[in-house]
Amino acid sequence: MAELISIEKEELVKAIDEIVAQKTEEVKNSLLSEMKNKLTAPQFFVKSETPEWMKRMADAVKAVYNRDEAKWRQLTTGEGWIPREFSEEVIKKLAYENVFRKFARVISTNFLAGSIPRMTGSATAFWVPEGSAGTQSTPTRDVVNFTVNKLMVVIPVTEELLSATHVDLVNLLVDIVAGAFAQKEREAMVNGTGSGQPRGIRAETWSNDIGWDASDIYGTLVKAYLAVDPQYRASSVWLVSNKALNILLSAKDTTGRPLLNYYLQEFPGTLFGRPVYEVPEIPENLGAGQDETEIYFGDFSNYIIIDYKGGAIEGSESAEAEFTKDLVLFKFKKRLDAKFAYFEPGVNVVRIRKVK
Repeated sequence: MAELISIEKEELVKAIDEIVAQKTEEVKNSLLSEMKNKLTAPQFFVKSETPEWMKRMADAVKAVYNRDEAKWRQLTTGEGWIPREFSEEVIKKLAYENVFRKFARVISTNFLAGSIPRMTGSATAFWVPEGSAGTQSTPTRDVVNFTVNKLMVVIPVTEELLSATHVDLVNLLVDIVAGAFAQKEREAMVNGTGSGQPRGIRAETWSNDIGWDASDIYGTLVKAYLAVDPQYRASSVWLVSNKALNILLSAKDTTGRPLLNYYLQEFPGTLFGRPVYEVPEIPENLGAGQDETEIYFGDFSNYIIIDYKGGAIEGSESAEAEFTKDLVLFKFKKRLDAKFAYFEPGVNVVRIRKVK
């Protein structure tokens, strides 16, 4: 009886093994068949089309280089040889490369000169008993005058550059134009005189400055933070040079923790909850020893950037220039102004001097 049961178990195990082997083979064959079908089936790829405006602009550049006047006239009928989309791409890149465009107020105008109204005194609210008349506020106002200034970059285009694809050629021009404009904008918005260029933040008459104390960096920064009225702190930012940023990165609070919080934010992060922006154009050679810099804190949304026609890029070309060198010159220009609409040191902005 025991031998019979043993034989039946062996036969059952054998039958199960055969079934498992059979199913395994079926699954393997099925997978191989599926893979073969995928590999041999026709593949379909979505072709990325070059935007029409990029084609037209690149072809216009090449037409100038090749002295093909007929082609040039065909491509530049209407809005000119610089499409609206090119200006939009430059403005996008400008907003990234010029940090002032991240926190200042940007305004578009269709006028080369004009004025923008501003309030110099706020309205006042009153508690009024039921049935009583309200009290009229008497806010004061004036205007901020502006004259847009011309910013220009002249780019030599070579035969080698024209061998690039439509996309590569136009993207390269966007990078060159935006990079050149961004650098000059930053320079003027920090150190500009206001004559033929924007009026920079350092051109204002500063007062109520905070003196730098290298032995108490934390205390100095707290003083600067508290020097700005509470109503402006929520919109305030820190502007630092490379030298000042290097100092802040190694500074610690009274408990030994780093002052800059850059773990969850874009570098260099925040200081007392407000963003820190590096501005390379802030001088680092100030003072008698030419080794001092400055730190600014405040609500710079009161610094306005006035873009003519939304920052539209104008262009012109010279097919004859540098003929012997196989170069064609392309000129790109935009117009803007920038200045403080409201500036009150110790109220909405503050400066820390003699930082080293």
